[in-house]
Amino acid sequence: MSFFRGKVVIITGSSNGIGRGTAELFAKTGAKLTITGRNKDTLEETYDLCLRAGMYPGGILKLIGDVTDEAFVEQLVEKTVEKFGQLDVLVNNAGASVFDLTGKKGLEVPLANYDRIMDINVRSVVKISQLAVPHLEKTKGAIVNVSSIAGYPFSAQEAYYSMSKAALDQLTVQMAGQLINKGIRVNSVNPGAIQTNFAVTAGAPAELLQEMYSKVFGEGSEGCKKVIPLGKIGQPDDIGKIILFLADRTQSEIIVGQRIVADGGSLIKNNLLSMEIKMSFFAKKVVTITGSSNGIGRGTAALFARAGARLTITGRNADTLQETHDLCMEAGAIKEDILQLTGDVTDAAFNERLIGETVDKFGQLDVLVNNAGATVFDMTGRTGIDVPMENYDRIMDINVRSALRLSQFAVPHLEATKGAIVNVSSIAALPLASSDAYYAASKAALDQLTVQMASTLIKKGIRVNAVSPGLILTNFAASAGISKDVMEQMLTERFPDCSKIVPLGRFGVPEDIGKIILFLADRSQSEFIIGQRIIADGGSVLKNNLLSIE
Repeated sequence: MSFFRGKVVIITGSSNGIGRGTAELFAKTGAKLTITGRNKDTLEETYDLCLRAGMYPGGILKLIGDVTDEAFVEQLVEKTVEKFGQLDVLVNNAGASVFDLTGKKGLEVPLANYDRIMDINVRSVVKISQLAVPHLEKTKGAIVNVSSIAGYPFSAQEAYYSMSKAALDQLTVQMAGQLINKGIRVNSVNPGAIQTNFAVTAGAPAELLQEMYSKVFGEGSEGCKKVIPLGKIGQPDDIGKIILFLADRTQSEIIVGQRIVADGGSLIKNNLLSMEIKMSFFAKKVVTITGSSNGIGRGTAALFARAGARLTITGRNADTLQETHDLCMEAGAIKEDILQLTGDVTDAAFNERLIGETVDKFGQLDVLVNNAGATVFDMTGRTGIDVPMENYDRIMDINVRSALRLSQFAVPHLEATKGAIVNVSSIAALPLASSDAYYAASKAALDQLTVQMASTLIKKGIRVNAVSPGLILTNFAASAGISKDVMEQMLTERFPDCSKIVPLGRFGVPEDIGKIILFLADRSQSEFIIGQRIIADGGSVLKNNLLSIE
């Protein structure tokens, strides 16, 4: 967490719940904090908690007020910059609902409640962000909005709250598209059920809250699993860790304009509504990475090696796989902790051998990274569905069938360790026109496979997620039949001004994606993320240009 040492962070709504948990985590990293809330006593408790976490009194600014009061919001930003000289991170966490105790639901609830909810959850975010932008631009900082899965299109009793969070999600996208031009990254985290006093603050009696929890979640972990496949309600720290990850440019720079769902798998069940990575987590963990002879696989392998993991690396080219092996050794791995297997993941016998030899050598399996992927360019100029069916068969076999087959072999071992699967997909899966139709279709299939695997395997304690990269500088195209010189020429001709299609202003590199893979595989940091795809494209999808260019 050394990235945050000396950085200045404002956290709204930090007198309780997610805000308090996030403040404590930032305090442990050496950040300077402005904490704020409406209740003096509970804000004092957050202050004391930060001190116990290692913060010194001079590193905390404590301001009592209401974020819907524009004068207070101006004071919040001004006093932060006056005291600390800068602003690096804004966490827009303050949020609320207003329970109607007369029993009214949906649109029957008075408009006064609507006004209050929209004012807190949306308008205050706009105002404080406007005031923060000039300071965040100087530090190339970050904004993290705390939204909710309530913003998704499901029927809910709290209609106004759901509307406000949908608005906040769209605001996140619009802010991200605009502010990345100033070097400011904007993302959101969308929690599911989190153990806080949110409902009580909103006016619900404690007894009603307990009754509501019993109705929704039942009694015990088995009842909870019916709604939250992970089997537990989230804690503020679960969300705080994701906030720190999104705010840490060294770990998540290429994530721009995204919402990270953290709900223990609730959306998969569709019932509820209807940082610096701690590398020690991976010490002696066993990780298999397919397609690790180059590109994202190689970069990810080096990061896991640096984290102290034991690795199985694999690819079709023995020479380039040896280069990955050497890179892992340079990163700190020892020879005995690397298993190097040359083969083709479309070969079922090799898949079985890959998992079998990994477990034979290391005695366990903790993480499977399904990274192997490819396309097959047609050098005659044919595009779309004019490309021969043999290309389709090869692409689907590599990108989808191999991931499914390997996962089937891995599941019994991952169940024993409560492990994780991370699938490497692509923004090509999004519904945008592309000349490479078969590749796009294969990645869409992989995304759906991720969701289905996640829903099934969380019952075995295995978390499954995906990362969807944008344009990453690898030799992917060369592997598909395009020479390096031709690829460089294509990039220069198609993207003379990188910022026009990648708002971040640069193409991604393998390590950008590797860091996200490690985050998703690290249960201590991302346990509450299940069945999600994390888009990591430097903001390209916001521009909606990259894949529609023929």
